[in-house]
Amino acid sequence: MHLLKDLWDFFKSPAGIASVLLTVVVGVAIAIWQNWRAKKSDAKRDRKEDEKEAKRKKEYEDLLAKIEKIQPPDASLELKAEVRTAEERMERPKTADDFFLKAYAAQMDENYDTAIKHYRKVLSLRPDGYEAYNNMGLAYYDKKDYDKAIECYEKAIECYEKVLELNPDLALAYSNMGIAYNGKKNYDKAIECCEKAIALDADHAGAYYNMGNNYFNKQDYGKAIECYKKAVSLKPDYAEAYDNMGNVYLYAEDYDMAIECYKKAIVLNPEYGTAYSNMGAAYNGKQDYEKAIAFSEKAIALDSGNAYAYYNKGSAYDGKQDYDKAIEYFKKAIALKPDYAEAYYGMGTAYGRGKQDYDMAIKCFEKAIALKPDHAEAYHNMGMCYGFKGNVNKKVECYKKAAQLGDEGAQQWLDENS
Repeated sequence: MHLLKDLWDFFKSPAGIASVLLTVVVGVAIAIWQNWRAKKSDAKRDRKEDEKEAKRKKEYEDLLAKIEKIQPPDASLELKAEVRTAEERMERPKTADDFFLKAYAAQMDENYDTAIKHYRKVLSLRPDGYEAYNNMGLAYYDKKDYDKAIECYEKAIECYEKVLELNPDLALAYSNMGIAYNGKKNYDKAIECCEKAIALDADHAGAYYNMGNNYFNKQDYGKAIECYKKAVSLKPDYAEAYDNMGNVYLYAEDYDMAIECYKKAIVLNPEYGTAYSNMGAAYNGKQDYEKAIAFSEKAIALDSGNAYAYYNKGSAYDGKQDYDKAIEYFKKAIALKPDYAEAYYGMGTAYGRGKQDYDMAIKCFEKAIALKPDHAEAYHNMGMCYGFKGNVNKKVECYKKAAQLGDEGAQQWLDENS
């Protein structure tokens, strides 16, 4: 009790009152200081968040500017990584830009239906978005739905026409429309589109490349080479142009020049499986079957779905007279590409010439002809098989068909045996 009384007496005294007031003042001061510190910390944190958000927004705007200029198939690995990072950060697409980025990401990953769906959303929000029309045209072209190929090409052309309606001076749209007409096998119209692209942009390497592809399909190999050379002069790292230039030389049976072109393509892109498989074909032409097999295997290692590489490997084993292995690889090519007429033809020659199994050979040649009705060599070889079976009438029938298709050997036999 005495202690409480002493405390009470102290607090009633001037010194006690001063002590209480001092404690209150110090407490209030500390509270004010703590509150100021907290507000300052919050403001600093908010500033950092604002700066971070501003930086993200700037990065997003810069990325959008990039992807509007670079088509999805041409995106570098670095750009693809940027697009995927931005897409992962996106909680839910809201704007036309958001849907454009999602469409771009889907197209990079070859999810063409998803890409087209998102591009349509972009156009519903931004009807004059010619970049969306352009990329949607590419998506339709790249779908490679062979049953609906023409429909896809026509839709692609519609998209490019819309692009050009919005921006008549867009060389890229003319060049891409040329690709679509190539898909429709309207090579003259495709070349016309490429020429329009070049008229608008004389340094448009892609337009020269696309025009070369059309001249190649028209079998005008001289003009095709000119176009590819122009493309690589404008874009020295254009691996695809070197590869296709090699294909022209391959068809002309200039295997050494073809190999030089494929080598350049591979130096520019060491992961270019198509160039390796084409190199295999060129070495088959030179009858260097070991190298043909080695390059075909490299192509398969890079892309196990490369039917052409399996076909070339089969052709090499056929050249080595290892007919069982040849048939094995021709079958693998057909499993990957069921409409592969040349693989059926190659398998037919292996069964016929190599294993003297003429019935199986005839079945293969019939399949090749069903897929490619103007396959003169298949008719010729099928005629030979019928001859070996003693069926002269069927041999003559096949030789006549081969001769009609331009097979000089079949015509010569018919002339000599008429």
